[in-house]
This record gives sequence, structure tokens and C-alpha cells, in this order.
Amino acid sequence: MGESEKTVKRTRSPDGGNGQMTPQQLQTFSEVVNRAVLAAKLGYQYGTDRDLYQALGYPVDLTYADFYVKYSRLDIARAIIDRPVKVTWRGPLEIVESDDDKETSLEKEWKALDDRLGIKSRLMRLDKLTGIGNYGVLLLGLSDVRKREDYATPVVGAGKKLLYVKPLGQNHAKITKWESHTANERYGMPLEYEITITDATSNTSSVLAVHWSRVIHIVDEMLESEVDGTPRLQAVYNRLMDLEKLVGGDAEMFWRGARPGFQGKLDQDFTMTADTKADLINQIDEYEHNLRRILVSEGLDLHSLASQIADPKNHVDIQMQMISAVTGIPKRILTGSERGELSSTQDQEEWNSFVQSRREEYAEPRVVRPFVDRLIKYGVLPKPVVEGEYYVKWQDLFAPSEKDKVEIGKGRAEALAKYAASPMAEGIVPPDAFLEKFLGLTEEEVELIQEQLESHMKEEEKNRPTPEEEAALLKEQQEQGMITQGGKGSGNFGHEGRPGEVGGSGGGGGELQGDWTEIKKIQIESDYLDVVSENVEFERGEPTLKIDKEDPANTSNAYINIDINYPIVGKFADGKVLEVGGASAHIHGAYRERNKVFEITLIRVDDQLKRKGIGSFLVKKLTSEVKSGYSIKTSEVFSSEGRAFFTKLISEGVIKK
Repeated sequence: MGESEKTVKRTRSPDGGNGQMTPQQLQTFSEVVNRAVLAAKLGYQYGTDRDLYQALGYPVDLTYADFYVKYSRLDIARAIIDRPVKVTWRGPLEIVESDDDKETSLEKEWKALDDRLGIKSRLMRLDKLTGIGNYGVLLLGLSDVRKREDYATPVVGAGKKLLYVKPLGQNHAKITKWESHTANERYGMPLEYEITITDATSNTSSVLAVHWSRVIHIVDEMLESEVDGTPRLQAVYNRLMDLEKLVGGDAEMFWRGARPGFQGKLDQDFTMTADTKADLINQIDEYEHNLRRILVSEGLDLHSLASQIADPKNHVDIQMQMISAVTGIPKRILTGSERGELSSTQDQEEWNSFVQSRREEYAEPRVVRPFVDRLIKYGVLPKPVVEGEYYVKWQDLFAPSEKDKVEIGKGRAEALAKYAASPMAEGIVPPDAFLEKFLGLTEEEVELIQEQLESHMKEEEKNRPTPEEEAALLKEQQEQGMITQGGKGSGNFGHEGRPGEVGGSGGGGGELQGDWTEIKKIQIESDYLDVVSENVEFERGEPTLKIDKEDPANTSNAYINIDINYPIVGKFADGKVLEVGGASAHIHGAYRERNKVFEITLIRVDDQLKRKGIGSFLVKKLTSEVKSGYSIKTSEVFSSEGRAFFTKLISEGVIKK
């Protein structure tokens, strides 16, 4: 046999010497061959005449290293993996057995374990590592390991303590043995791992053989295999490469095209000497290095080249749309922030639905529950009261934000104000029904409001001043000049004016010492007035008096509303002026055409405005607006402020119930 005919003989077969492949090796080899066959067909068109992948520079065979490099260096690649993970695991991660307030042993031990080892943060890292490759693992550091060799032994019995957990990616947790017995429930699953642990202090690595019972194997994007999933960047890898070309090319285009240079043309009769040429080169060098801004060139006509810059926005947008379509991440959230401040409401709702589905179909059944179940089995966590009966409690993604709560509260307040101001509203829709059906309150919330209202009314009834106390207060106000002696009453009340009493709409009766001009001078206080800021200045605004009424001749629902408002306004640096608070008073009455009665149904005065004559001013103003021919009475139901104010009037017989 010649030198060229020599064959190379193996001294040892891959399986250890018998020349036969094990079932696990055969399975692995088959999967590799199948993937290679499929990869070989990527990018071909017109048979094999056109290879798009080769022309466009796309790699055919992708490895874990390819995905990891993209995740490490490419911003959008990191966003594709990180943003779903961050929102999925946002908020506390709780294990709960029941909704009652009593904490069970399982709930208590889970919280203690999470506080001690930071379980949620490690599960987040595991989720990211799983998405980079085909799978990720969580190494359980149990207390039964005394030496390195113990990692290769199965976990037996309970009573273990969890000392640490370590999330690892596919490259640091390689599967070395498989379960080959077809009668085993774990047939085709990993039996042993080769795990690489890096010591950060010494910058050295060590390899451990670890039994599957000490590992939680996590897979995402599964198809046929329950061991290997599809990396999250695989389907968009080509688009990521296109983005790098577009964004990197845009920067290079600007660098070269924004200042393209000059073109020189020699005069026909000019001869450039070596010295002239050298001097011109020196000038150009100084110009390029910002040492000179003027060029002096004899016999040389210099022209600036036209800049050649194109906007890549539309091209980048197409790539982002393709990535969004595959990943399920709305484009505006992918390019905005993980919390979606820059996205539309529709995008945010779709994003929340996507993340909720991810929690229900992946995070809980494939990550949290396998981990918790394994800890319960090993005695790290106590068993639930009812075996297997616990659930994972996540932060509510659809709960209204603080801004939403403000908007909802504002809408409810406006609806309630209109309902309270309508004299016929209670006859059509009872208050309980309005609170539940129109304001969207639950039955429990309606009951709570009723209980608080009844309690408040009882407390006010208890603290209501006696007629003697009110008389003493009235005398004190007279002595201080807040009100004057009433004169002859000739208005709608139809009686002589009494001390401190507003007469009717006629010319007599008690008059407030200050009319609206004086009422406007009342000063209110607010915490805003103490705020010192460079961006906004707070001050008292101009008080307003607003009268809104409907004539009984024109409608059966005639009424009179009078509002007084003392605003606090903020004047911002950009020129905007907004009302941020203040105090107000309101009175309302309605015409009862059948009995020719005008009924005062509501009076409300903010605490800051009480005992300042505003209530009396409102009554005077209201009665002056009532059409002649109508007697005036008060309603059976008042707000707390109204009841207190009219006690004196009713006790004196001025207003009859």
C-alpha cells in the first residue's frame, strides 16, 4: 500500500470502544442531520440558481454564540428579549393558597425564601437566558451536597434546605446523558448535565456533572422537542442584520456625505510647482484638522461637492414592522419604553394581553410551578393545606394607573354633581341604582358609602347646636358687624325681616353688610400658596359668581343654580394658567309647578367659607331670582351643610318644612 493509500484508524470509538452509537447519540445525530438538511435549503430560489442568503450575507447555521452576541451588542435584540421579561415579572411574585387574610405556612415560607435568595430576580434572569438559546436551567444548591461529586447523585427524600439558586444559559449547561429507557416517564429527557461554574473572584471556571433532579430545565417556544425550544431571536435574525446595515450605514453616510469634500480645477494657463503643491496639501491638512478655515489657492478653482444624505426612516420602519409582527411586541412599545408611555392606548391594551398570555402559558406553568413543586417535594417549602392547591398571584396588568384613577374620579364626580343638581333625578333613578349602574361602583362600595353617610349624619346630629347656642352666635355676629338688623320684609318669604335674616326678593329685609363686592374680598388658604417653584407660581384667582336657571314658563323642570368659586390658580413658565384648587359654595332650588312652590333642595359651603356670610348671601341671591307668585320652602333632604344652616330659619318659622 502506497503512502497516499494509507487510512487513518481510530484508536477509540466515540461511545467508549464498542463501535456502536448509543440511542442518545443516534437521536442527537439525527436531529443535527435534519437541521443541516433544512438549513441547506434556506434562501434558495429558482431551484439552486439564486442563493439569497449568500447574496445578502445571512448566515445559514446559527449558534448560541450568534444569538448571545446580538443580545449583548444590538439594542433592538436586547429589547426583544428584555421587555417581555421585565413586564412579565413586574410587581411582587406571591404564592397564595386562599384569599383570606390569614397567612398559611406555604405563603410565609415562600416570602422568607424570596427575601433571602431574591427568587424573583433569578427567575427573571433565567427567563432571559432561556430566550437567548434553546433552553435555560436553574441549578438548585441544596444542603445535601457536601462535595463536588454529590451534584451527580439524585436528590433523595425531603428535609432539604435551599442554599442558593443559579440561572444558567445553554452554553454553560450542556446535556451529556439522556434517559434511554422507554418505560421511564422521563424517556428522551436529560439525565445529566455538564455545568460550567465561573468563579468571579479568581476568574476561573470549573465543570460539574449534575443530576437532572438538581436542575429545573426551562424551554420556551416549543414545537416537537420538549428539551430544545426555538431561540427568540432566530426568526428575526435576518431583520436584525438588516437593521444593523441600515442604522450603521446611515451613520457612515452622514459622516462621509454631510461634509463630502472639495473638487479642484486648475486654470489652463497655470502650472503647479512642487512647492505650490506641497503648500496646498499642507493647507488642506490644516483645514481637515480644524486648524484653518480658509484656503488660499493660486490658479486652482475649488468647488464643494454636493452632500449625499438620504433619510433611512422608512426603511428602518419596515424592518421594525416585520420584527413586531413576529415577536408580538407592538412597534411603539418596542421603540418606546417597556412601560409603554409613548405608545397608544390600543398598543398598551394589546401589550398587556400579550404579557398576560405569556404569564398564563409560559411563566407560571413552565417556570414558577415546576420550581415550587420541586421545592415542596424536597421539603424546602411546606406542603399546601390541600395538596397541589395553590396559585401564583401576579400584579394586575389591567389595573388603572394613577392617571386613569384621576380621570375616572373626575368623571364620576361630574356625573354625581349633575345627578344631585337635577330635582327629578331621584324619582327616575334611585340613588343606589345610580351609584351602582351609572358610576360603576360595586355593591360593597355602595353599602360602604351608605354606612359612612349614616355615621356622618348621626355625628352631625349629635354636634348640632341648640337654638340657644345659635342665638348666641347670631348675637356675636351682629356685634362684630358681620350682619345687620333686618328691615321690613316684603318678598317671597312674606314676613318682616329678622336680625341677620335675608328678606325675600322685595325691597326690605335684612341686608348683608357687604354685597358681592365685599364677598369677593374673602381670602381662602391653600397649601399651594406655600409652594416655591421656578416652573410655576400659585396665587388666588378672581372669585366668580355664576347663576344658571330655567324659567318655569318654558319647561316643567325649571330650576335655579348659583355657584360661587374662589379658585387657586397656577401660572406656569410656559404661559399656561390652570386652576388647581380652591373653595366653593353652591345653592340649588327647583320650581314645583303643581303647588306653585319653589323648593330649596341643596346648599353646600366649603369649610373655609363657613361663617363668613356666604350662606346668607346665597339665600338672598337665590330668593331674589325666584319668579313672583311662588312660595319658598326647603326640601325634606339636605346636605349636612344645608341642614345646619337652615336650622335657625326653620326654628324661627321663616321657612316651613
